[in-house]
Amino acid sequence: MLPTFNILIASSHAITAQAYKQTLVSNKQQFPIPLNINLVYSIETIFDKLKMKDLLGDNGLIILDTDFYFSYEEKVKSAEQLCEAIKNKINNAKLLITTSFKDNLRLINILNIVNPEGLIIKSDITDFHLLTAVTNIFSGESYFSKTVINLLKKKICQNIVIDAIDTNILIELSNGAKMVELLKFIPLTKSGIEKRKRRLKQLFETKNNSDRELVMVAKAKGFI
Repeated sequence: MLPTFNILIASSHAITAQAYKQTLVSNKQQFPIPLNINLVYSIETIFDKLKMKDLLGDNGLIILDTDFYFSYEEKVKSAEQLCEAIKNKINNAKLLITTSFKDNLRLINILNIVNPEGLIIKSDITDFHLLTAVTNIFSGESYFSKTVINLLKKKICQNIVIDAIDTNILIELSNGAKMVELLKFIPLTKSGIEKRKRRLKQLFETKNNSDRELVMVAKAKGFI
């Protein structure tokens, strides 16, 4: 008797989550594995579900759509932070991320920080690719869609990482914070914050040294 595999599908769009589920349950010939699938539509509900001891188990998978709304007032302020927080809570379970992001830096950031078992760009998704991704992951392999593979082939993925502190600096700068305010919210010294800002400006290739341009470029690339 085949073991049952537990899947939690998380998306702010119910139609997306339901479409993923329908793909998995309606292709019995290609995907004969018994499945127990739960759907959630909010960040809060994701973490409530993860508190349930037997929800995922050792044969568990989370399919996470990153298209959630993030508030600056919440602890989780970005898709990257959400992915990382989930990854840290699921123990032996696996994580498959689907995303609309197409910016190279942002995709690299997810790969470096989160290290998911799978990453699919939503414009690459077909029923076949979703089924293949889930099958590969349950078999102990990884799965990346063609756009991600092309990105990896370019060998851009070196030391480009935007962590939670970088993200919070960008958010505070976007709110107009000066150094006095940054020192209250960022757990670094003044020199540490300045060093981070210089690195971010180099990473985002800003044309001048202004915080305003850094924020504009970061927003344009979808980091805040």
